[in-house]
Amino acid sequence: MSNLDFSLERLERSGLIRLAQLEPEIEYLFKHALFQETAYGMMVRNQRKALHRQVGESLEALYPDRREELAATLAHHFAEGGDSQKALRYFTQAGDEAARRYATGEAIIHFSRALQIIEQGAQASPEMIEHLYMARGRAYELAQQYAEALANYVEMNATSTRRGLRKMELNSLTARATLLSLPTTVQNAIESRKMLEQARALAHELNDPTTESRVLWTLLLNILYTGGDPQEGVAYGLQSLDLARQHDLREQIAFTQHDLIRMRSAAGDNDSAHLAFTEAASLWRELNNLPMLADSHNAVAMMDAYDGQLSRAMPIAQEGRRLANEVGDVWSMASNNWLVGRILFEQGQISMAIRDISDSVAASVPIGHPIAAFTSADLGTIYAFVGDHETGIALCERAIQLTRGSAVPLVQRLGPWPYAVKARFYAQTGQLDNADAVIAQSASMDVTDIPGLAPLSVHVRLARIEIALARQLWGPAVVVCDELIAHLRDHRLRLWLPETLLLKGRALLGAERADEAAETLASARQIAEQQGAIRLIGPILSRLAEAMRGDESQAGALRAEALRARQQLAAAIDEPELKARFMALSE
Repeated sequence: MSNLDFSLERLERSGLIRLAQLEPEIEYLFKHALFQETAYGMMVRNQRKALHRQVGESLEALYPDRREELAATLAHHFAEGGDSQKALRYFTQAGDEAARRYATGEAIIHFSRALQIIEQGAQASPEMIEHLYMARGRAYELAQQYAEALANYVEMNATSTRRGLRKMELNSLTARATLLSLPTTVQNAIESRKMLEQARALAHELNDPTTESRVLWTLLLNILYTGGDPQEGVAYGLQSLDLARQHDLREQIAFTQHDLIRMRSAAGDNDSAHLAFTEAASLWRELNNLPMLADSHNAVAMMDAYDGQLSRAMPIAQEGRRLANEVGDVWSMASNNWLVGRILFEQGQISMAIRDISDSVAASVPIGHPIAAFTSADLGTIYAFVGDHETGIALCERAIQLTRGSAVPLVQRLGPWPYAVKARFYAQTGQLDNADAVIAQSASMDVTDIPGLAPLSVHVRLARIEIALARQLWGPAVVVCDELIAHLRDHRLRLWLPETLLLKGRALLGAERADEAAETLASARQIAEQQGAIRLIGPILSRLAEAMRGDESQAGALRAEALRARQQLAAAIDEPELKARFMALSE
């Protein structure tokens, strides 16, 4: 028995250590951390350093094919052993590996240690320093630690200035401008636009088409999330794509096409948006970027859903949700859960819709996701639809508080959505003074300059129509309906077309214009059936029966059909109390 074996046996018998494994290598563990700390502390510093260095070198020699896998362990031993160059290399590898696994917290720790070692004097190329800052910034952003990400890019800029690295200065400027353009707690439209103009000039000066392509893409983002002309945003995107294709910048092509989905949709060009999605999705798969792939699915599925193409949107949204679940991307899970639930509501799957949108609310509120405000309002819409207006109003009030209390400018701009929905509920329950007060607050909020927020004005107009109907102001109700119908068709927001036509039919019936009402309601029925908007079929048929004055046989058939549609919806409501409320509704 060797001296080592004898010593290990004595330590094991004394209860200080225990055998952990025999294969592939013998491994012992201390039975208590205090024993380990005491033994470690008894060594003199030079002994500890030498031991750590020997362990690191032994691991390198024994497992040359597993160095990437063991990078974190190797980095620790070489850092403690005083070999700063090897520690730097392995902390960088460990951070990159953690980032590939979406272990963002772990990646941040490793990248921070690497940067600390450089500050302490280790030699590193400009490319490595830039890589570490950019990788740490991306990890912070994925972890929704936006203030930390911004501080990282500011530190990166200071380092670039101190070292005279103009290229790194350009990239730090671009990274900050990008972050300030996005809908986060640090969003700042004016500062981001100013930085982007500086970055574009510097990119020209340095003859850097790669970064110039990114700057042009970020100008698109700035318009998309802070306001501007969608056509100008599309133009920036096309310039970005042109440069990216010239220099085969595949990741940049993916990012630009991803955001052109929403920008082209805002410009009314859904066909080009689908082409952008096809290329972006292909590239995200090639690059193994599943969070962005999930988000691209959400973008195009939302566009299709708003356009009333529910059967096309649903499988795309479901795939986006599956991808988000696969990588634990809470942001995309919240977005896709909401969208799946919203489509299910239109398709008449009431309880399933409540569950999915409730899951979205639960996920989006803690992370400050912008959709938290309108998902709560949408959930309230479902409850009000089945007759529970009290819960609907409470959910809208919660959404209003979210918009008021948010530090994200874009979320504040979403305020009209829950205000307008709440006003509708007041109108539907005869609380007209409350409805007037709430809709006045909603209408005072300007959202028209932000691409993609066209649905906000839809909800404001729907509320105005409901209030006019409740006051029996039939003519004004018809006028607003016609304005909204034109808006829906111009902006490809046909999801709300059957409901608007239903409201117009009600106004025409109130105005004793039965023939026009019948024509309008027949159109509402046809579009709802084409879209698969099952939830509206019953109400449309009930009003259409009213329009069949003088033809009781046809009116009776329509009422019977409306009852079957109502029973079909009731069968999709699992909660007995909600089902009872729904069946007790007059329409």
